[in-house]
Amino acid sequence: PPDRLERLSDLVEADRELDAEKMKALQRDTYSPTSVSIRDITLAKISSPLPNEGGEGGGGSSKSTLSPKAVEIFSLLKGWDGRFDADSRGALAFEAFFAALGPELFKAEGREDFWAWVGETSYARRAVLHALSRADDATLRPMLARAAEAASEPVARYGTWGAIHHIELRNVLAGIPIAGAHYVFGEFPVGGGNETEMKAAHSPKAAPQRARYGSQSRHVSDLGDPDANWFVLLGGQDGWFNSSTFLDQVELWRAGGYVRMPLTPEAVRKAFPRAMELKAGS
Repeated sequence: PPDRLERLSDLVEADRELDAEKMKALQRDTYSPTSVSIRDITLAKISSPLPNEGGEGGGGSSKSTLSPKAVEIFSLLKGWDGRFDADSRGALAFEAFFAALGPELFKAEGREDFWAWVGETSYARRAVLHALSRADDATLRPMLARAAEAASEPVARYGTWGAIHHIELRNVLAGIPIAGAHYVFGEFPVGGGNETEMKAAHSPKAAPQRARYGSQSRHVSDLGDPDANWFVLLGGQDGWFNSSTFLDQVELWRAGGYVRMPLTPEAVRKAFPRAMELKAGS
């Protein structure tokens, strides 16, 4: 889907004076415009009374049918900045709401099998956005209320997006029964989502899970300066188990840092004073 391309285009068009630092920040962007569109439609539907709820010929507020738990979730969504940062409570509220809403929307259309497939892909947000536009308000409003109600429990239990959205550092050998545990090298909270620039793909559920695909290496080069190159890998440069450089870039990656790699001989000698000379054996 075009979510990440559109977000990238918007960021570049908004600021033509790009430099290396702005590009580094762009690679860690966790904003989801499609999720914000879903949120905005949801809040508009909830706040607009149906004829029998308020306005001319009606009585009472459109919010009168919402439980306190649902009101709390909608309040969190209203204050959410649209970013799937690890410490975001609003991101967790949205994901828990979304996970409850998606199946019900497509069940109402008799398309449960479609949701079972698309819900696991990066198209899930777009699919729900289109489904919202097809649903009539009288049917949709109770769905939104029930989804918010369902979201309340996981938000209260877990608190933040990073509490349920993790990265696990593991080798392919971790899949071996019993012995595979020796090839798991850590687990930690991470931001991002299926369609954010900093991708961290996941299933639509409000429970702890590990990102299955996404951002792992970053690179920025200023083509006007051969010494202005920055790289970082999720892990390290060395694939040899237990070497000193096997996992040495994990914390750098988590902090948004980079390793500068100059190319001119003078800059290389200055930045890397230690040299290793390899000689052929006799």
